[in-house]
Amino acid sequence: MATVSPLVPLPEFACVFAASVRAVLEELGLPLDVAAREATAIVEGTTFAKNDNRSLLGSVNDVSFHLQVGLEHARDGDLAALARVQRELNDMPHVRRSPAFPSEAVRLLLGPVGSAH
Repeated sequence: MATVSPLVPLPEFACVFAASVRAVLEELGLPLDVAAREATAIVEGTTFAKNDNRSLLGSVNDVSFHLQVGLEHARDGDLAALARVQRELNDMPHVRRSPAFPSEAVRLLLGPVGSAH
């Protein structure tokens, strides 16, 4: 799932990231209690570490590129453009993944049975 959040220093980043995740989950139609539970888990139980997985780094770079292109003509602070691009990223298929769309995968993982679109 693509989640865009401001980059702030630790430990504040966990709270900012959790709020961003919660907003995306709510936008994807997950129940509010599920979104809140996931955000709380991020704040209370996340440890950040260096990533040395080349495949994951490639995926993050790809998402970053699409984000930059999507925001190329947006004004600084344009939250509507940011939300639109984030939605587009979550509806972009991933190769060799089932389900291919991040939005569907999140709904299957966290939503009630039959909630995937």
